[in-house]
Amino acid sequence: MRKILVRVIICCLFVVGITGIACWSDIIGPDDPDYIASLIEEALQVGEVQDPAQRILLLQQMANRRIEEIELMAAENKPEYIPGLVKAYEVIVQNIEDSIDQTTVEVDLSEALEAVSSGTAKHTEVLEGVWDEVPDEAKSAIEHAIEVSKTGRIVALERLSKIQEGEVPKGKPEEVPKGKPEEVPRGEPGGMPGGEPGGMGKL
Repeated sequence: MRKILVRVIICCLFVVGITGIACWSDIIGPDDPDYIASLIEEALQVGEVQDPAQRILLLQQMANRRIEEIELMAAENKPEYIPGLVKAYEVIVQNIEDSIDQTTVEVDLSEALEAVSSGTAKHTEVLEGVWDEVPDEAKSAIEHAIEVSKTGRIVALERLSKIQEGEVPKGKPEEVPKGKPEEVPRGEPGGMPGGEPGGMGKL
């Protein structure tokens, strides 16, 4: 949990801004004076959430915002901010993937996984449209973001498929069964012919 919070805070380092107070419902870009404050607010909200499924949903909302901000910077012809936003998006998607992997089987992730699957599919669609609008120097960053979104969707779909097929009860992927320990014949606790409880055998 602490690792995820630290990663989210580090996202602030990938984009530019200064302190201020912003409402998270408003879409602002990294050129806005209130932008860093909005990122800190996001990180604090993630840190307060204990439920793994709700945390994934919150991280997905953050990913949605980074895509909206990328789209905004492209529309305002400010491509210099796009690489930082893409990096922040990548960190968030990685946090989502890690949260899915680390969630125990007692937690139902179905709703969260469906949100990630549909959300990342929408991200890919938006980014492909943005790619046509940005100058050449920003296209490689957009291409990378498209790959990140596709990978995130694959991770969510694979887990969701296993849940729906009953291979995984709820959250975490099935663990590889551990091999049974070699049985020791009765009367030979030490595992040696004629062994006594001390395991040295009869002399």
